[in-house]
Amino acid sequence: MKQNQNNENNEKKMRIVEDQIDILVVDDDKFIAKIIEKYLASEKYVIHSAFDGPEALELIAEKGNFDLIILDIMMPAMTGYEVCQELRKTYNLFDLPIIILTSKDQVEDLVEGFNAGANDFLSKPFDQNELKARVRTLIKLKVLTHSNSVLQEAIETKNQFMQMTIHDLKNPLNVITGFSQLIIDEHGHDSEITEFAKMIGQSAQLMSNLVHELLEMAKFESGLTYLKKEKLDFVGIISDLAGNNENFANKKSQKIELAYDTKRDFFIEADPVRIMEIVDNLISNAIKYSPYNSVIKLLVTKHKSSDGINSIKLAVKDTGPGLTEEDKKKLFGRFQRLSARPTGGESSTGLGLSIVKKLVELHHGSIWAESKPGKGATFFVEFEEYGVIE
Repeated sequence: MKQNQNNENNEKKMRIVEDQIDILVVDDDKFIAKIIEKYLASEKYVIHSAFDGPEALELIAEKGNFDLIILDIMMPAMTGYEVCQELRKTYNLFDLPIIILTSKDQVEDLVEGFNAGANDFLSKPFDQNELKARVRTLIKLKVLTHSNSVLQEAIETKNQFMQMTIHDLKNPLNVITGFSQLIIDEHGHDSEITEFAKMIGQSAQLMSNLVHELLEMAKFESGLTYLKKEKLDFVGIISDLAGNNENFANKKSQKIELAYDTKRDFFIEADPVRIMEIVDNLISNAIKYSPYNSVIKLLVTKHKSSDGINSIKLAVKDTGPGLTEEDKKKLFGRFQRLSARPTGGESSTGLGLSIVKKLVELHHGSIWAESKPGKGATFFVEFEEYGVIE
């Protein structure tokens, strides 16, 4: 119901009909009103007239769908300033553009007009071409603003739908994963039933990972991703995640080596959950794309930029097939498939690195990759060092 009301309000306030633009001219001088109507006739606008403030407000309240007001300042009963102020209680600058007409050229008079809510002004006597240009510009701005508003509303609706749908998928997938594990536990590890259960569990886990990443992407697009920053031991987090990934590396007889200067501290200010997500993704990708019996190297170093900013950089180096120039162009895009393939049959959603890049940028950090085909790839993430001022 609320959404329908919002749509009705938007249609009333932001109405733009391609074959009809309604303009209201408000001036107590009927000759000026006729001149304006004549000047704008060639533009195929529909011109309406009111000859004082109260009549204009009554007409606007009754019709409610004017696209532009041309408003004289000096009128009996109500000044143009007062009319403008009254209209701005209902319509914003883009809902209903207003051009004020004034025979005054004092700066303070123009300031008063803009403070009352006018978008633009014209000084009497005005030039025909200038009037047309100013009217045309404000109409175009209104059209663009309306189009942007409609597009933003569509994006928000799409994101809300995505979030609800994706969230509703999580529970049945967890049930499938849980029951597949129960079947494995019940039938041991050698039966054909167990193998089928493993396949079901792996497929459910893949879908669960995709659901998680789609939910993350929807949050980004809706502006719902927030950071809870605190002082973090960056090396400590990297070390813990390297340990957590050892089981996956061992399955491919891989080793993970972490190197850093043990005499130095490596602190950053960041969201611990998000930093773990960044690092874990980079390490798991290195495992995924490196061959069996290889070494994955993690190197943490400190740097100082030319403008004196101290930063901490993590390099994750694999020994996989590397990246082609085409791969590099689409590396951090969504749903991208690169030329390289996982060496152990692992799955990939094509969303991981795009999410990582967004998380790094939320921390005002940098992420990039260096690689040559056939010679592995090194991914770098860099964050400003915590509390160091030099």
